[in-house]
Amino acid sequence: MRQKPRSFLLLALATVLVMIQSAAADPVLKPGSTLDLSGMPSVGGQNFQAAALPNRTFLVFSSNRKNADQTRQWGDMIGHRYGAKLAKWTEQQGQPILIVPVLDSSSMRFMPQSVVSGIVKMMGGGNDVLLDWKGALSEKVGAPSDDAAVIAIGPDLRVQAIATGAYSPDAATALFAALDADAKHAAVETSKSSG
Repeated sequence: MRQKPRSFLLLALATVLVMIQSAAADPVLKPGSTLDLSGMPSVGGQNFQAAALPNRTFLVFSSNRKNADQTRQWGDMIGHRYGAKLAKWTEQQGQPILIVPVLDSSSMRFMPQSVVSGIVKMMGGGNDVLLDWKGALSEKVGAPSDDAAVIAIGPDLRVQAIATGAYSPDAATALFAALDADAKHAAVETSKSSG
């Protein structure tokens, strides 16, 4: 008879531990989640620091060698739509939306950074490309590895919208709505400070 309560307690404890691990292991980003890439190194050797770029929206492009064409397509469409409102995070001069390209470098983690940096530059990337050596961002996005991801992050470092896969008007709806709202808000703030 004494064994039953002990067995029940062990089973209950094991169940609680599994539930805690499952809750902690949910890597998928959702609108409202916090995402801070601070400390992630760039090809140029500069670590990304969100706090040094206040009151900006970050447009994060997460890609790898499998989905580079999708990333380029998203970049072209976003560049065409927002143009002068965009800037690289390393060269910002007041633009409301900063581009933050992130390369999932987890498959190259055993290569020296100088070799990976050379590959990035051969593919047309610049010193502003962040290197995600552990693939943590891709894991958090939760999309298949063949899918690029574009993530709008507000000045409060909360995810506003996520688009994955190839560009399509439907996939872009929430992302463009978030960027439109941020650009409009930035224009209001600029007119207040100059008036």
